[in-house]
Amino acid sequence: MAEQYTKNYPVGSYRMKIVAQVMGESTVKATPYVAFQCEVLRSTKSGNDKGVIYGGKRTVTLYFTPKTMENTTAFLKAAGF
Repeated sequence: MAEQYTKNYPVGSYRMKIVAQVMGESTVKATPYVAFQCEVLRSTKSGNDKGVIYGGKRTVTLYFTPKTMENTTAFLKAAGF
């Protein structure tokens, strides 16, 4: 039987491993974006994640617009880019 990973993780900070990435443009407005497929490894806090089964993959899509640039840049810096 396949292991059932947690679908929705509690709010918090998590250690993730980027396993794939792609750059492109949205189909409607041609907004540039970068998307990362990540594997959730663990929480960065201990004690708050009782019963959480880590693993599985999540996709994070970051758009580049004047309104999103600050958050997108902060995410990329935190990810080591």
